[in-house]
Amino acid sequence: MAIYQKGETIRLLASITDTDDAAADPDTVKIVITDLTTNTVAQASDDMTKSATGEYYYDYLIAGDDRYYKAVITATGSGGRITKGVLSFQVEAD
Repeated sequence: MAIYQKGETIRLLASITDTDDAAADPDTVKIVITDLTTNTVAQASDDMTKSATGEYYYDYLIAGDDRYYKAVITATGSGGRITKGVLSFQVEAD
């Protein structure tokens, strides 16, 4: 698990593929970042930036305290396909 400091900006990445494991662009992408008490600390809908086909990122400025965080990325494609990924990171005190 990656460890960061409060005030840093981290880049959260998502790679989206179709049923044949080929890179694909979803219809929608949503990211929700929570702490371990499930308090939502950041949320973006369709705001992840596309860097290439099937490759998306979200830059998050860490404003939270010393604790663990979870980012859930949900991509919904045409035909109802849903891809979900979970990333975890830790913020340490200075």
